[in-house]
Amino acid sequence: MPPTPLYQRVMVRNVPCWKDVAGNLYYYESNTMPTEENRIQIGSEVDGIYPDWTQRLEPLLVAYRASQKARARAPAKN
Repeated sequence: MPPTPLYQRVMVRNVPCWKDVAGNLYYYESNTMPTEENRIQIGSEVDGIYPDWTQRLEPLLVAYRASQKARARAPAKN
């Protein structure tokens, strides 16, 4: 029998999250399961999504914005 995965993808109020066996909810960034080093807890099964979830994700948002570069656009068609 295959081992039980560490995380399960769940939807909480239409928000995708990773849930561990303890019922903690983590930020879902991709289909790649989080690791101990990169997971960000945003709630729990008991409490739901934490009110401070935006502060918990702020470092990711800052890094994403800093990585964005302006790019040339095609001219508009008449």
